[in-house]
Amino acid sequence: MFQRGWLVLQIVFVVIMMFALGGQGYAQDVLPSQTPTPTMTNSPSPSPSPSQTNTPTATYTQTATATFTPTDTASPTITPSLTPTPTYTITPSATATATETTSVTPSSSPSASVSPSALPLASATPSATMTPSVTLTPSITPTASAEGWTSYNDNAAILAYDAGVWESVLVTEAYGESLSYTTTQGAQVAITFTGTGIQVDYARGPEGQGFNGVLYDVEGNQRQLGYWDNQAFSYRYQNLAGFVDLPYGTYTLVLANGMGALWLEGVHIQTVAGTTLRESEPVALSQSFAAPQAFGFSESTPQTVVVNNEASFLEALGIANQSCNGETIIDIQTTVLNLTAVESDYAGATGTPRIDCQITIQGNGTTIKRVSGSPRFRLFSVFDSSTAHLTLNDVTLEGGAASLVGGSAVFVWGAGRVTLDDVTVINNVVDFTTGAQTIGAGLYSFLGTITVSNSVFDNNHNYVLPDGDGGAIGAIGGSVTVTNSTFTNNSAYKRGGAIWVDGAASVTQSHIEGNTSTTEGSSVSGGVNAPNNWWGAVDGPSGFGIGSGDAITSNVTYIPFLTSSPISNDSDGDGLTDDG
Repeated sequence: MFQRGWLVLQIVFVVIMMFALGGQGYAQDVLPSQTPTPTMTNSPSPSPSPSQTNTPTATYTQTATATFTPTDTASPTITPSLTPTPTYTITPSATATATETTSVTPSSSPSASVSPSALPLASATPSATMTPSVTLTPSITPTASAEGWTSYNDNAAILAYDAGVWESVLVTEAYGESLSYTTTQGAQVAITFTGTGIQVDYARGPEGQGFNGVLYDVEGNQRQLGYWDNQAFSYRYQNLAGFVDLPYGTYTLVLANGMGALWLEGVHIQTVAGTTLRESEPVALSQSFAAPQAFGFSESTPQTVVVNNEASFLEALGIANQSCNGETIIDIQTTVLNLTAVESDYAGATGTPRIDCQITIQGNGTTIKRVSGSPRFRLFSVFDSSTAHLTLNDVTLEGGAASLVGGSAVFVWGAGRVTLDDVTVINNVVDFTTGAQTIGAGLYSFLGTITVSNSVFDNNHNYVLPDGDGGAIGAIGGSVTVTNSTFTNNSAYKRGGAIWVDGAASVTQSHIEGNTSTTEGSSVSGGVNAPNNWWGAVDGPSGFGIGSGDAITSNVTYIPFLTSSPISNDSDGDGLTDDG
């Protein structure tokens, strides 16, 4: 009996000890250990070569869990499972969802930095793979921003990159000192946000060819459209694109790359309508992105911007091109604007930003000229878009020298339109060496629309051999309409010293005198309907005409013709008003 009782006491003691030890083990094992901070360090490639096209291979996703699996009631076993799998993805799918807002910022001591001149160039066929030289640390907290705004850098989870090859690099001049870029045509990034507006920081550079933006509401209805020009002669950072002061709600902005490169630096969400992101942000930018009425589009009141020097003029053009919801009037309050550098490249170098929207330049008698000795460039280029319409009033265009195709004063393509009223186009030239046809030393339209009234074309020369066509105006297809204007002392090497068209044009009530072409000898050539004009002689035009004035070709309609100049206030008959 005593032995049996002793045995029972031993068993009880063992059970108590096992319970005590098991409890201590359980309490110790379930205490959370320090959670490791996952980082991703990409293989360095300090200076991306322009010929390389970067294909991201690194992704970063973190899922850290601790699984408790008891084997029996007395002896629990802890099986930790920490599986750091990449969540930072340079090319995530378009439907990627994030359970938490994570932004990725450069480390405090980045291992490499990319200078503006080292930014990757556009490439038609991505082939080479390069990982960014950046150490990225995920962070849930967005970066600091202005009151009423929340800001994220280019690697934040709020940006869903898709439909293309994207890469990330460090650039000290960029917002957040990093940017993500693509050279894939049509590459997209989708940004879903809740607030009253959105602004995206982007870079401009020689390889940019523009990008589009579409804003959708939470029901998938299209709310706004935008096009932004990201081309510049040199790299420029922290440019803004987007839509602000919208009704509070949830939206998705989808940006799509054009034919060149697209560089994105960060995104800013407006949480309070009427607030300004930056003190230096032009007021016109917010006004041009006014919310549409009833979920549709509305023509906004034309905005007038007054400029008085070259810098403010170029800046005004750049801002006006960032939204096409209405007309921008640029009112020039100076006598001359001297252009000395290439600002964009659209079928050749241009001394101003490419015209993508409805812009009116009110010159007030000013002269816009390319300074002699500057690089070759034309003065204006107008994009192939129904929103692109350049109107020039009371201004002189002088000294343009196109580097390609022609149109040394103005070049317009496709759906673009150009309107000139009371404009003098003078001393523009096309004289580079080429074996191809070159058109229009003054204006060149390829399938575009040109409307000219009350204007003067003087001393414009298309010297290109052997196919220089059109000294003042040249056009292939499209529409050319000229009224009450003067063409004097213009020349072309092959055809149409004043006007050459491959298609149809209308010229009426104009003064055409002293224009010639070397090969054909014509002043006006092509399918031009040109009645009621003064040809410099009372007996009408020469060539296929019946008189001794400027020569025309067989497909020019010239009857009836005028026996004196129709230009008013022209007492000396030179085609210019007496004060001109």
